Amino acid sequence: MRFPVLSAAICALALVAAQTPAEAQRPQGAMSRETGTRLGARRTNPASEYGMRFARCLAGFQPREVAEWLATMPGTPASRASQQELLARHQQDSRCVQMGGIVVGGSEIEMSERLMRGNLAQALYVARFPDAAPPVISEAQPTTIPVEVYNARVAAAVDPQSEVIRIFGDCVAAADPMRVDTLVRSDVGSPEENSAINALGPVMGPCLWNGQSIEFSSESLRAALGDGLYRKAFGAPSAPAG
Repeated sequence: MRFPVLSAAICALALVAAQTPAEAQRPQGAMSRETGTRLGARRTNPASEYGMRFARCLAGFQPREVAEWLATMPGTPASRASQQELLARHQQDSRCVQMGGIVVGGSEIEMSERLMRGNLAQALYVARFPDAAPPVISEAQPTTIPVEVYNARVAAAVDPQSEVIRIFGDCVAAADPMRVDTLVRSDVGSPEENSAINALGPVMGPCLWNGQSIEFSSESLRAALGDGLYRKAFGAPSAPAG
């Protein structure tokens, strides 16, 4: 399957997923509403850079708690408990909101769990490897995810939608880890970010399955790929045990 040239604008990716009945009835192009994590209590500021600043700060001050949450599977009780603990500690110490510039002129930021995971994965990866990719990334040979593994992961997932995106991120990170490394090191909204996304276009195509389509912004795309790169670098679980 050929994949179109990407830009930092929203791009549509064809992905195979086990649709829920509600998703199957959703009109083409409609987006599901995610229940996310709200930081603060005022109007939303959607700026991507604020979200990344917050993630870098949180990963810097609470790396253990962040890593523990990223090690859980989305949608599971363990994930919810770990996320609540992470945010509870943040609420006791709001320096990341202040340092991150999230509250600016009465603004706040709101992000989904999926986006927050991806931002924190990028932040923790770059914090651990600030100067260069680790050998497990820089020396890795391109690999693929067999469709049988894909199907088994989606079938076993508590949150199939999130698992489809996780598999896509894992697949792209396995196919070209160094280009994903370049992407997560780029500044949000920069020409370098756009160039890195475009460069990954050829390896995204083989990671797509015929069928369902889903929209990514540049922010959510780099979150998905950064999440996959993090798991590849740290050996974090990508599927439920057993």
